[in-house]
Amino acid sequence: MNKQQYISAAERYLSALPSTNKSAVTVSSYRMILDKFAAYMDSCGMAEGAEISLDTVIGWRENLAESAAINTVRHYMMVLHGFFTWAKKVRLAGENPVDLDEVPKQREIEYQLLTLGEIERLLSSDAPSEINRKTALRNRAMIVMLIQTGMRNAELRSLRLSDVDFERRTITLKNGKGGKSRTVPFPELSRIAVADYLNSEVRPMWCTENDLLFGSDADENGKTTNGAAWHEFSSIGLLQMVNRYIEKVTGRKGIGVHALRHAAASLWDEKGVPMRDIQNALGHNDIRTTQQIYVSVLNKSKSAERINAVFDEMA
Repeated sequence: MNKQQYISAAERYLSALPSTNKSAVTVSSYRMILDKFAAYMDSCGMAEGAEISLDTVIGWRENLAESAAINTVRHYMMVLHGFFTWAKKVRLAGENPVDLDEVPKQREIEYQLLTLGEIERLLSSDAPSEINRKTALRNRAMIVMLIQTGMRNAELRSLRLSDVDFERRTITLKNGKGGKSRTVPFPELSRIAVADYLNSEVRPMWCTENDLLFGSDADENGKTTNGAAWHEFSSIGLLQMVNRYIEKVTGRKGIGVHALRHAAASLWDEKGVPMRDIQNALGHNDIRTTQQIYVSVLNKSKSAERINAVFDEMA
């Protein structure tokens, strides 16, 4: 496959992805990566008719490694490998130039983990006094729900009031990763926090059950519209709120939304919830993902806590 053929085939591939149940977010991410590879071929002066080879891919990998983390480089190369696998299957390419032996190995991620004590403080404490009192109940409800349900950033932001069932004590997530839906628990503390938030009228009274459960009434300059507007949080907006909230309660800096997903898994594992139930609640396709990331990582943290506790008793 040459560069010109690559550009045409990439468009066909991206157009086909939604039919394989890939979400719009995933398609957008793949497009960005495939465009980066095309831009690299332009930047290195590759001729239109020149064949894409293993050397081309290795050159791109080396170029990426100058500014990106190893795991990012690996992800980009695996997306490119997937594209060429598809192109070969539909006879748009003769060979796959991405040799898996040339793909960097996954580097273990150092997760920012909350201790069980810090999780308990987040669940039991009122919203910090330094936080805007108008939005305090909304922010607390979001924090509690993230900890108790294991939702992802995008899943919480897109939640509608109609997705929350107070009677059945469940939440239906309709915009999960890969466009999949799943049902997660809605424990009592989360129900109380959400009810308190709804009673506070921070969510505009004109909103219906089909409108966003959580949102912001701020205008483009960050000023309140006093309920005239209601729009979805941005991903970075939710992350910043979580960062500030957790720092006020625990003193820990840089704790993000995903750390609360780990916190949910930690609590469930601590209480003896079966691994298969944890997998389903987190929305993992493969139970090995749950075991590898959430149990092995969390167990390392718990081991350190237990050893510290032993020595603390001896002090």
